[in-house]
Amino acid sequence: MGTFLRYELTSSQLEVLKWIAVVTMTLDHVGVFFLDGNILFTPFRIIGRMAFPIFAFLVAYHLYYYSLNKMSNYIKRMFWFAVISQVAFIFAYGVKGFPILLNILFQFLAFSVLIYCIRSANNMKQAQDKQHKWRWLGIFTGLFLIFIISSAAEYGLGGIILCSTCYAYFYLAESFKKIGKIIGALLILLSSIAVNFGIVFYGANAFWSMLVTLVFTVVVLVFMPSVKLKIQIKRMPKYFFYIYYPVHLILLSMSAKVIN
Repeated sequence: MGTFLRYELTSSQLEVLKWIAVVTMTLDHVGVFFLDGNILFTPFRIIGRMAFPIFAFLVAYHLYYYSLNKMSNYIKRMFWFAVISQVAFIFAYGVKGFPILLNILFQFLAFSVLIYCIRSANNMKQAQDKQHKWRWLGIFTGLFLIFIISSAAEYGLGGIILCSTCYAYFYLAESFKKIGKIIGALLILLSSIAVNFGIVFYGANAFWSMLVTLVFTVVVLVFMPSVKLKIQIKRMPKYFFYIYYPVHLILLSMSAKVIN
């Protein structure tokens, strides 16, 4: 995708964003499992609104720079962890209706496949040999599956739109500099508001609190490269965050069942 010098995260900055996303996600789920009806339910869930935009931004950040070969390996890894996590997801939330709700990793999987299809199509645009006709068929089949998976996953199609606006941010910032960063940030904010709009909180001021939280989240994402970290944050093992997701769901749901 070309050299992009205006947004580059150090290893420590990446780890900071990952930990913010993990902590806020965990607080969100603590609210879901333990605090329903409690005065702390709304604050915990509002803080949890930070998690999805940050995770989406990180996925988009990696995909923007990945080669197709590296992206293919990333998709395979995402697929297997999404399947594994679905077992924990069903254990935690049960099966509600049909089709079965898919966990958030399937949303990221759908987005990753979408970017892979677009990048592949761009590479084959000028190709004329017959083999590429079958590859085009594979791309269109992939796009159809993306629509199905994204619709069935958490946040629905709004989720893949948010991921797409995060990806667009890097392109806009690279192509149009400051104005591109502003437009990209606004797109992320608007799509973040849209995917969270249907979530019901307790309290009349909950929406405005959520709005402030999302604005703060976008500001953190946009300005993170400018943050000078005085300490080196150790990078966690490669699969730590993938494993943490299903494990924390199982532990929280089991604890809630024991307490209740």
